[in-house]
Order: sequence, then C-alpha cells, then structure tokens
Amino acid sequence: MRGVYRAFRDFQSIMHDHTDPACSSCCNIPACVRVDHSAGGGEKLERRQKAMNHEDKVQIVQEMIGGLCKPEFLQALDEAGYYEAPAGAYHHGAYVGGLFDHSMNVVERLNMLTVCLGLKWERPESPAVIGILHDVCKLWQYDTEYVEKTEQVNGREAIVEVPQFSWRNHQDMPGHGDASLIRIMQLGGVELTKEEIYCIRYHMAAYEGKEAWDALDKAIRQYPNIIYTHTADMLASKVDEKEG
Repeated sequence: MRGVYRAFRDFQSIMHDHTDPACSSCCNIPACVRVDHSAGGGEKLERRQKAMNHEDKVQIVQEMIGGLCKPEFLQALDEAGYYEAPAGAYHHGAYVGGLFDHSMNVVERLNMLTVCLGLKWERPESPAVIGILHDVCKLWQYDTEYVEKTEQVNGREAIVEVPQFSWRNHQDMPGHGDASLIRIMQLGGVELTKEEIYCIRYHMAAYEGKEAWDALDKAIRQYPNIIYTHTADMLASKVDEKEG
C-alpha cells in the first residue's frame, strides 16, 4: 500500500521541472499538480490519472483538503461516487472517473494561474477546495446504462459491457454552481470561505445565461478570482480534456 505522500507526490511530479525558478513558490501551494501543457502534458496527466486506483484517488483528495473537513465528509463523497462519476454525458469527461480527472485538471490550472499571475486568496488551499468541489452537483445529474460493444481484447474481438451516460431529466435540484454548494452542505462538507462560495457559485460565468449577468458582474467586482476559476474550468474542459 502506498502512503499518502507517495501517491500524491507521484501525481504532483508529472512533467514538473523542480529546477524552474518558480518552483519554490508554486510548491508552497497545497495540492499543487502540474503539467507542461506546451509539451502534451495534458494527455500525460490524463493517462496518469486513469492509471490510478481508487485508493490513490482517495489519498490525493485527503492530502489536498483533508485538513479542512471532517473525515465523514470525505467518506460521504466516496459513497456518493465521486471517484467513479463522469464529468459529462457527451462531452469532456464522459467516462467512469471523468469527474475526478476534470476536478484535478481544474486544481492544476487554477494553481498555474495563481503562480503565474500572483493571485491572492483568502486561504492558500482555495484552488484545491474549489477545483475538487465545484462540480459536486454532477454526482446526481447523470444516469448510467451498460451496453454491449465489440472491442479488441488480447488481439481478438470480444463483446464487452461499457457504461453509457445520459442526462437525468427529472432532477430535484436544478442549477449548477448553486446546486454544488447545496450538495456540499448536504454532505457535511468543507466550511467554505466567502470567496470559495462565490467562485463555485459563479464558475460557469457567462454560461449562466443573460438573466444572471448582472449578479455575476457584481460578484466578480467583489471576488475577481471568479474570473480565474472560470478560466481554469474552461482550460481544463476545452483544452486539456478530450470530448467523448
């Protein structure tokens, strides 16, 4: 069994050059997971994430936010399917474990923006907290059906069952950022800072729709890191992750 630090440090070291002058500052950020995106690092990160077993993933989240919440919350996340859930039905992260992978990519991108732009947070753990929890609502938004598909297995065609995801039409909690905040509370989650609450609530930014733009504008003026949270989410979903 690998210890918490080994599992997390293996993940943290992906394509990370510790000789970089910025290393001393970026490594002070909790939950720093870093990729050289200019050299195809995003794909390497995705492969490494998919190679992790369930225990590795649990240990990484424990390392990132375990000191900010009760153990019961991390257990509730696990029991709700956080490590197996998809991030979408048809687009990015539409596979088993896609939500965890997407969340890690957002953490990584938000840490990158924090280092490069010198962003200030109400607490240093915020990029990890926001990245891990911004899409918790998705644990209750998709249905899974297993269908038969012909694939190559050991050089031969075989019929295997693969998961197929679909949007759950009848949901008791519509919305996205607001739904995630409510789900976090229901699970007995991290006591969020006001900044983290606003960043999670408005991480979809203009995708919220015109009716939310006035409130979004006021929120950004109060908490500018909403912009960078949205940017990290877009970089993760549109650049780092493949659709389908």
